[in-house]
Amino acid sequence: SSGAGFIVSSDGLILTRREVVPSDDADISIERGNEKFTAKVYKRMDDNGLVLLKSEASNLPVVTFANPADISLGNKVILIGNKTNSLGNREFINVGFLKSIDGSTLETSLQEDSNLASGTPLFDLKGNVIGINFTNSKGYVFSISSEIIQSFVE
Repeated sequence: SSGAGFIVSSDGLILTRREVVPSDDADISIERGNEKFTAKVYKRMDDNGLVLLKSEASNLPVVTFANPADISLGNKVILIGNKTNSLGNREFINVGFLKSIDGSTLETSLQEDSNLASGTPLFDLKGNVIGINFTNSKGYVFSISSEIIQSFVE
């Protein structure tokens, strides 16, 4: 399978979703631009579907997280991902807003194919990560909040 994730520590920790990670302990192939490296499952949080991968890569650029106090209903949000088409791997952007906040889950106005959205970061307009995305059966995008992500990564 293939999927998305994002780097949360410069020493090789990568966050993704359970639906894009094989259930066995096989090495996972990671591509970042023209770089390729492998990673292994480091930690799982089954109730929120989070998976932390550990690679041997180092000195990696990392995302910044939004202050949870700055996340509120109606905020504009941005989903950035990759998809493969006849021209190869292409980036895409989808812009929407936060429809509801239910504890650790953020509901957006976005709709996306599940294999394109799962594991992608959800950004605020300042470029800070406010969550990690997944979709329901109808393609609506939800996100696990950055507050949960940060406590999981620590």
